[in-house]
Amino acid sequence: MENTNQIIDQVNPEVRDEGIVDKVGLRYAIGLAIMLGSQFLVSMLVKWLAPNLQDKLGANFSVVMILICNGLIALTAMFLLNRNVPVHKVPKQKLGEGRYIKAIFICYGVMIIGSLIGVAVTFLITGKMNNVIDQAFSGSSSLLMIFVVGICGPIYEELIFRKILIDRMSRYGEKFAIIASGVMFGLFHGNFQQVFYAMFLGFVFAYVYVKSRNILYSISMHMIINLYTSAVLMPLMQKAGTDIMSQMYLSLAIIVEFGAAFAGIIILLVNLKKIKVTETLANPGKAGKLFTSWGMWLFYAVIIGLFLLMYLYKGV
Repeated sequence: MENTNQIIDQVNPEVRDEGIVDKVGLRYAIGLAIMLGSQFLVSMLVKWLAPNLQDKLGANFSVVMILICNGLIALTAMFLLNRNVPVHKVPKQKLGEGRYIKAIFICYGVMIIGSLIGVAVTFLITGKMNNVIDQAFSGSSSLLMIFVVGICGPIYEELIFRKILIDRMSRYGEKFAIIASGVMFGLFHGNFQQVFYAMFLGFVFAYVYVKSRNILYSISMHMIINLYTSAVLMPLMQKAGTDIMSQMYLSLAIIVEFGAAFAGIIILLVNLKKIKVTETLANPGKAGKLFTSWGMWLFYAVIIGLFLLMYLYKGV
């Protein structure tokens, strides 16, 4: 995954807007608050206008809510809120088939590591090892889950946390933008079980986007990860309780995923020294700015509220 092309900075490398991090943190805090508020308002409207709709839809109601609130409303809010924040324009570059395939395997490697960390932290804090993904989508339509989680989710999440975020944070440095993208993406998931693997995946997606400036790469990679979960693992998990063949297929699917993860970890370790970000700014920002920015702390405050809600109402 060596860097073969120098990315050309189209802004004065000596100029860095110190307020960018505050501006972006503030706007993402507001956008996240709008997303959470919309979930409450939409639920109230449904109960008022169609009292029996939620019962009729069952688990599908939660999936539709994710599409409407976490997708359409959140993406629209983030775009409108950040439209006046200066964009750091960098030309697109080809990633190459080899580097793209390596990146996919690395995604599985860091995802498994992050998942294990998340399960351990969740158990230490809550004393439970519940699968929050299985809880959220259990009983929902497989086709609807594939559409929302496997296709729509990667599109709006990559636009929010790679395209919109990195295009603005890159003015503070590309390494900084990658770290910010991964951290904010992980925290966005709002529970201890998902935060670590989402953060590690976010670092890989952000690196790929920074290297290529082509959002289609990270969207397609994200889709591959989510589609395997939504179209293969989740349906098999739902059937495995009563169907022996599904249990066998599920075991095979898990073996395939862990095999890909093992290969990804090996690829990551072998190529670790080659995975570099060439900064074009003479004085790039430090990662510590993520924890000294008042705008970012507003984002963290909303996130803490989300974590508390998840813990109090779902225990995860």
